[in-house]
Amino acid sequence: MPGDYICLADDAEKKDLFSSQDWFNNFIATVVHEECLIVWVGCKSDSGEPLLLWPLFRSREKFGAKKLDSLSNFYTTLWGPIHSGVSDITLEESIRESVAAICALDWDYCDLSPLDPKMESYRYIVDAFRANKNHVQPYFIYGNWLFNQPTVTDTFSEYYLQRPSRLKNTLKRKGNQLNRKHSVNYRVHQEKGDVEKNIDEFSRLYLLRRDIQEPHQQFIPGLVDMAEKNGWLRMGFLEVDDVMVSAQIWFVVGATAYIYKLCHDPKFDQYSVGSLLTMHMMEHVLDRDQVSKIDFLSGDDSYKKDWMNAREERWGLQISNQSTPKGLYRAIKNGLLDLYKRLTAKHINRENY
Repeated sequence: MPGDYICLADDAEKKDLFSSQDWFNNFIATVVHEECLIVWVGCKSDSGEPLLLWPLFRSREKFGAKKLDSLSNFYTTLWGPIHSGVSDITLEESIRESVAAICALDWDYCDLSPLDPKMESYRYIVDAFRANKNHVQPYFIYGNWLFNQPTVTDTFSEYYLQRPSRLKNTLKRKGNQLNRKHSVNYRVHQEKGDVEKNIDEFSRLYLLRRDIQEPHQQFIPGLVDMAEKNGWLRMGFLEVDDVMVSAQIWFVVGATAYIYKLCHDPKFDQYSVGSLLTMHMMEHVLDRDQVSKIDFLSGDDSYKKDWMNAREERWGLQISNQSTPKGLYRAIKNGLLDLYKRLTAKHINRENY
C-alpha cells in the first residue's frame, strides 16, 4: 500500500476490517498470483491530502482479454474505495477523478466486488464509469446478515431474550443432553499463544466436512496470526471429553465482531455443537468486548436469521471498456443477457398473475 495513503486505511479499519492495511498485506502475500499486477489508484486534494484509494489488480484471462479486478475474492465480504472523513461532494469528485485515471489504463473489462449498494460511493462509481462511456452491469452476489444492537449497553441476556423460541429451545435441550453425557469445556483464545496449534485443530475439523483443502492454504493462518498480533482474534473452541469438536474464527475490530469461519465434527451433529459454540461466542463479544454490531458475513443461510436482526446485500459491477474489441463484445454480451433476464422475469410474473 502506498505509504502516504496508509492513514486512510488505518482510519477506515475502525469501521471495516476489509479496508485495513494488514488485511491487504496478507491478501497480497497469500492470494494474489505473482503474475498479477497490483494497481493502487489514489486521489489527493490540491493541498496533497489523501482522499481516496482504490485497491485493484490486473490479470489476463483466456483469449487474451485484459481484466482489472478489485483487490478481493471470496475471502472478502466487503470492498470499496478506501476513504475517510470527506463530504459527499468531495467523495463524488474524488471518485470521478480517480475513475478517469482508471479508464486511462489498459484493460478490456473490470470487475468490482463485493460492494454494498447502499454505500454512498456505489452510485458515484456507477455514474463515473458510465460518464466515461463504459458499459456498467450490476449483479447480485449474496445477502449479508448482521446484528445491530438497539442500544450499546445491551447485554447478552437481553440479546438472548430476543432470539426465536425455536432457537432457545434447541440450545437448551441440546446443551442439557451434551452436559449429561459428556465433560464439556468452552474456551476463547485471544491472547498471545500457540496460534499454530489452534490453526491445526481448526484445519482438522474444517476438513471433516470437505474433501478439498482451502484454495489458498496460507491465507487463513496468515490472517489469524495478523489478527492475534493486532488484538482482533477471538478463536472459539468446544471440547467434549477433552476432544475438539467445534471451532470458530471471529475477529473484533473496533465495535464490530466478524464471524469469519465455522466448523465442527459431524459426529456431534446430534448435539448442535456449532450452535452451542456460537452462543458462547455471542456472550463473549457482547458482554466482554461490548461490541455494537455482529457481522455474520456472506450468505443467506436460513439459520443466520435466528441469530441476526438485519440483512444487507452485496453486489458486483462488471464494467466493459467499449473502446476495445474485447470490451465491446463483453458489453454487448452483458447487455443481451440482462435484457433476456428482464424479459423472462416479466413473462414469469404474467404467468403467475
